This record gives sequence, C-alpha cells and structure tokens, in this order.
Amino acid sequence: EMRSTGLATSVAGLVGGISMNPSSGMSSLCKEGCEGDTRMAFYAAIISTTSFICLWVSGIPLTNYLPRFMLGGLLMMNGVGMVVDWAWYVRRRIQPQSLVMIYLMLAFSLYKNLISGVMLGLLIALVLTNARFARLEVLKYHVSGMHFRSSMVYSPAQRNILAKNGDRTQVVGLTGFLFE
Repeated sequence: EMRSTGLATSVAGLVGGISMNPSSGMSSLCKEGCEGDTRMAFYAAIISTTSFICLWVSGIPLTNYLPRFMLGGLLMMNGVGMVVDWAWYVRRRIQPQSLVMIYLMLAFSLYKNLISGVMLGLLIALVLTNARFARLEVLKYHVSGMHFRSSMVYSPAQRNILAKNGDRTQVVGLTGFLFE
C-alpha cells in the first residue's frame, strides 16, 4: 500500500496534483468511497491521476472556467478534513502534552498566521525534547582508578604508577539509548 501510494503521489506530483494531499487518489472522496476495497482504491487513484494527466496535457486553464466558490469550497473541505484528522481523531492516540501542543499551534495559527503557528510548534517541541533529555539518567557509575581496575595484567612498575596516580583517574560509565 505504501509503495502504491508513493508511486501515485510521485505521478500526481509530476502532473500537478492536488497540493494538500499526497495524491488525488487519497482525497476524502476516494478514501471514503473505497474504504476496505483495495482494488477500487487502486482504480480510483488511476482514474484521477489519468484525468489530471489529460487536463495537464490539454493545456485547458480549468480554473478560469470553474466558479471560484466551488474551488474555495473544495479547498476548505480538504483543509477542514485535515484539521479534523490531525486535531480531533488523533486525540486518543497521542500523549496529552502533544495534544496541547497541537491545539496551541492551531489556536496561534488562527490568531496570527500559519507560519507563526508552525514556528511556535517547532519551538515548543524543541523545548520539550530538551527538557525530556535533561531528565534522563545517563550516569551508570563514576569511580576513581583506585576502586576500578582493568582486567589487563600490568608490570610492577606500571602497578606502582597506577597505585600512586589512581585517585586522579576518573572512570565514568554511561547508560541510556545513546551509549548502549
């Protein structure tokens, strides 16, 4: 499915497909109309991509002939569908702090503009990630060379140097996903 979607997205992008969805075959109409039927979804993607290719090759300026309210309604329908998918349906699958971040981004985008909302989300994500990593316990042990000996066999002269300077040697063991 991912390979087919990627191929359809590439083809639709090459011929000027709908910019707000991965491909025209994944639009709300095709997705809801073909739910559960992979063969029908495949044909819907092929038919819509072929129609885009035909329109593109013909050179007809379709937007000049279609009413503006219809194009605006289509754009709004796709936008509202994406907001519902990403702000409402996702609420049971993500952590509460992530949901708060999505709602803050959405509110800030409505208050200011879209780019500012995305930048606020990026800033919040960076701060939260930094705080989460700062709370990680990465130190497994910290001992001096007096208490920690390697398994290597040393000569008497080397053992004397280690005994004399072992307290100045620090051995640090780190843990966590970065160091294991």
